[in-house]
Amino acid sequence: MIEVRNLSKSYGSTKAVNDISLSIGKGELFGLLGPNGSGKTTMIKMLTGQIKPTSGYLRVHGVDVLEDPIRVRELVGVVPEQETPPSFLTAEEYLYFVAKIQKMENYEKTCEKWFEFLDFRDQKNSLCKDLSRGTRQKLMFAQAFLHEPELAIIDEPLINLDPILPDRDFAFHKPL
Repeated sequence: MIEVRNLSKSYGSTKAVNDISLSIGKGELFGLLGPNGSGKTTMIKMLTGQIKPTSGYLRVHGVDVLEDPIRVRELVGVVPEQETPPSFLTAEEYLYFVAKIQKMENYEKTCEKWFEFLDFRDQKNSLCKDLSRGTRQKLMFAQAFLHEPELAIIDEPLINLDPILPDRDFAFHKPL
């Protein structure tokens, strides 16, 4: 699904990614771990064709990212680090827009499924600019998985999401 050889990205004298090689097969779960500023987002942006590497080779889903970055983004679900749906669209309009870009047919039912699954149906007619950061993150998950990609590339997957607690009293500490 992902093949990377000798991938590097420099910004002037700063090496954001330095000579990375890896291979990720179908069905594998892979995570990039590291401190802030270690090149994780830069790596993801190269894999999704948003920025060009300084050197190296990368294929995603069998597609050379440098030759056809748009095809890569058609095949892959991408959840970016910053949730940025257009502020002037409602959540529903945004998912419909993504569905049309993905050339999906009968997408209304699929969009409704994601609103239900991610528990924000009550926000689907709200403008994206008015959504909480957590709800915008849910919307970004929905848009990434709307076309049922075989591969998802997710940057900071849990940012802005609240933990879900059961509908009962929950003691976080014992009394002294």
